[in-house]
Amino acid sequence: MKLLSTARVAEMMGLSPSTLRYWRSRNEGPPSFQVGRSVKYYEDDIQAWLELRKEATGKGVNTPAHTSA
Repeated sequence: MKLLSTARVAEMMGLSPSTLRYWRSRNEGPPSFQVGRSVKYYEDDIQAWLELRKEATGKGVNTPAHTSA
């Protein structure tokens, strides 16, 4: 599994690092952990978290919220 820094995750998501730090302080956002003084994220956790957000808030033809049962 690949480890990512806060700066890299922020860049991937189009956010500022301070947004990720704020979410972390509120126990929100993608799963993270500390290695020494550095906060790290597993790349797989970021992808899984983004998929959950997509399912919960996504709009459009191919999202679960817009499929008929």
